[in-house]
Amino acid sequence: MLAAVPLTKITAMSMPMQKQITEICARYDNDATRMLDILWEVQNDSHWISPEAMATIAAATNTYRVEVEGVATFYAFFKTERPQGKFEIYLCEDIIDRHAGMAAVQSAIEEALDIKVGETSEDGLFSLQLTPCMGMSDQAPAMLINEHVFTSLTPTKIKRIVRQLR
Repeated sequence: MLAAVPLTKITAMSMPMQKQITEICARYDNDATRMLDILWEVQNDSHWISPEAMATIAAATNTYRVEVEGVATFYAFFKTERPQGKFEIYLCEDIIDRHAGMAAVQSAIEEALDIKVGETSEDGLFSLQLTPCMGMSDQAPAMLINEHVFTSLTPTKIKRIVRQLR
């Protein structure tokens, strides 16, 4: 069995957050083979996977922190650098979306939220990322907001979506 980092050695995270992550791991029987499920739930709760969260997960699942980080950084939808907004927007940037008007949609999103790609709004509500093919090319331009797909986007449609989310 691997030597895990004791939870008492992890001090940068609040105890309630450590407890919450430990409870998430326990729901998956502290099973490292359920790492994706654990990481999704941690990210959904805190809008990112912090280094401290990775250490807590490693301790709870009796694995190494580097193994947790390896999984978290391999998948583009996991965020490990900084917290994301409550609403994570992924705008598809493949060639079909580009030809279907993605640039105008991107401009409308950036203007409506006052952020650029890779940024989070000052109020912490929105983050904007570009992503490759989402499998919605027949309905381009498309975006994903917190696992919900929006298709056939236009600048007008973007304004309506942002208004509803606020």
